[in-house]
Amino acid sequence: MPAKKRHTIAEDEDNPEWTDADFARARPFKEGFPELYASWAKQRGRPKVARPKVHIGLRLAADVVEAIRATGPGYNARVEKALRGAIHNRDIWDFDIKLDRYEVEEHAASDGPIKVMAPKQEQRAMRKILDAATVALLIASNIKRREDETGKEVQRVRMSEASFRKISDRRRIDDRFLDELNEVLTDHNLTLIRTSAAIGILRASAVLGWPRLNAARVAEELRDARAGTLNVAKLEGELGSDGAAIEDEDEEA
Repeated sequence: MPAKKRHTIAEDEDNPEWTDADFARARPFKEGFPELYASWAKQRGRPKVARPKVHIGLRLAADVVEAIRATGPGYNARVEKALRGAIHNRDIWDFDIKLDRYEVEEHAASDGPIKVMAPKQEQRAMRKILDAATVALLIASNIKRREDETGKEVQRVRMSEASFRKISDRRRIDDRFLDELNEVLTDHNLTLIRTSAAIGILRASAVLGWPRLNAARVAEELRDARAGTLNVAKLEGELGSDGAAIEDEDEEA
């Protein structure tokens, strides 16, 4: 059986080899068939969303990055959710507006639309959030002015949660801010304690004159606690109602 003859491009009548004139007349596909090209272009890539994600460069502490990654796959969405909550609670910034100037905004999210309270567009004048150093300075100045008014050195003062939030310029006070504030207050010879009833500010030097307390009185209970046999009910009975919360009288006289 004779071998089949292989045809070259020059011998193919349906698709002959292009000449220089053919190349000169050639045009891109999108110019020759614009409607077809447009229909193909719309189908390429991911479908467009109304509020696409934005890539930003952000430097974080190594331990923060490690902790985020340790939460497992999908941490990008979890970090975004945490940031959205911080924005909603006004932990990142604050707005110099009144509540009646708020409006509801709806934001698209992967798990459905989210409605948040946001300032109206014309009222988005941001003010700086007070840091711990500034709040500590305000507290120390407040105490100094009280001393000047009374002519007596102040060893301890208290303020209500409402007054503390006002002087801190915050809607809520978290433990991280309190830690930062206490660290700065030591520069002013002050320390802060928080109870269920009020915020207390003490002169750090005043503590040196207080009665001393050591562990000898509870040595037996300490041994029991280490052994897992501590009688908790007995200790609570000894305390009685001394640990009950005391309702605060809001402001100073």
